Amino acid sequence: MNNFSILRNFLLWLGLITIMSVGLLSGCSEDDTPVTPVPSPTAQVMAAPATPYASSPAAGVCGGSADGQTAKIEIWPDMPDPRCLLLSPEQYLQVTNHTDTSLQYRLGHFSGELGVSETVVLDQQVGGYLAPGVHLFLVSSYSGPELWLK
Repeated sequence: MNNFSILRNFLLWLGLITIMSVGLLSGCSEDDTPVTPVPSPTAQVMAAPATPYASSPAAGVCGGSADGQTAKIEIWPDMPDPRCLLLSPEQYLQVTNHTDTSLQYRLGHFSGELGVSETVVLDQQVGGYLAPGVHLFLVSSYSGPELWLK
């Protein structure tokens, strides 16, 4: 069964539950026990991995590779460190803000604010939200480092 079939079956099931709930609730008074709503399908379906903007880094090579379970990026006032980072799908990404201002960041379906001297770890392995290839970690002060997922 492919992902489309699973999604279609889920949506059909959700529609059936909704129709049955409306039918059952049509004769209820306000005194009855409240019914917990079913979450929307968008809350249940994971986003597809983000599409890379390139198959190899701009410089043609990527100098840094992250060892261990967590790959680390540091955002400095003048540039990120490293400028390019080679990742494996099972790693997590940690980002530290070394600037004197809060930054907005975005990568795949992750986005948020990174406070002064704050460190965040994105709570999903990079292979779960990035497709193989080169991605740009966007920060509000500049374009940010390239992340090359092999």
